[in-house]
Amino acid sequence: MATKKKKAKKKAVKKKSAKKKVAKKKVAKKKAVKKKTAKKKVVKKKATKKKSTKKKAGKKKSAKKKATKKKAVKKKAAKKKVAKKKAVKKKTAKKKVTKKKATKKKATKKKAVKKKAAKKKVAKKKASAKKKATSKKTKPVKTKAAASKSSAKKGSAWVAPSKVVEKLGSGRAKQREKHDWLDIFVPLYDGVLVQIKTETIQEKTVGGIIIPKSSQKSPNKAEVLSVGIGRRNKHGKIFPLDVKVGETVLLSRHSGQTITIRDQKLLLLKEHEILGVVD
Repeated sequence: MATKKKKAKKKAVKKKSAKKKVAKKKVAKKKAVKKKTAKKKVVKKKATKKKSTKKKAGKKKSAKKKATKKKAVKKKAAKKKVAKKKAVKKKTAKKKVTKKKATKKKATKKKAVKKKAAKKKVAKKKASAKKKATSKKTKPVKTKAAASKSSAKKGSAWVAPSKVVEKLGSGRAKQREKHDWLDIFVPLYDGVLVQIKTETIQEKTVGGIIIPKSSQKSPNKAEVLSVGIGRRNKHGKIFPLDVKVGETVLLSRHSGQTITIRDQKLLLLKEHEILGVVD
């Protein structure tokens, strides 16, 4: 009986020890698992930290690169602006220099032209003085015809010429011989002296009715006796008249002004009052 009890005790002790061993093993396993999980967590944390640090470093690098790029772009733009300003300044300076040169050249040219003109004037004066001196020494007596020609050329007041020159509208020039009226009376500029041709005025009709003087037609044909030098324009140029001495012209009624010279009734009018020349 005692042996049996001892054996049962031994078995119970063995069972307890076995249970203890199993419990210890479980605790050890749990601790090992906990350690592993803790290690894994630490490793993960370290990895995440490394990743975050790497990302931060990458971001910083990219930001630095962007900043450096922006700075480089700004520097280039500033350099370009400075270069443009310098180029503009150079161009403006060159333009100013060229303008100054051009103005100087113009001034020199004007001075040269003025000097030449002054020299020419001096030479003309000297030549005219010489001519006057020579003409005074040998001065011929001028005739009426020569005086009239010289005055006509200069455009001064008309002097009765011995010969009258008229230019027609077609450009042909003819010279007429001396007329008696040219020595008596010469109109100024475009004035024309005419003598009205006397025509037989009908005072009675065929039936014997007397026509009053107010209703009688006044004659409108006249002979040109004397002609002026010509029309003068604004610039002083004289244009000779188309009407010639000796021609018969057609006048508008009640035109001109009647004058008496040497007991003869004549008509003084302007060229534009003449209607035309009658053959």
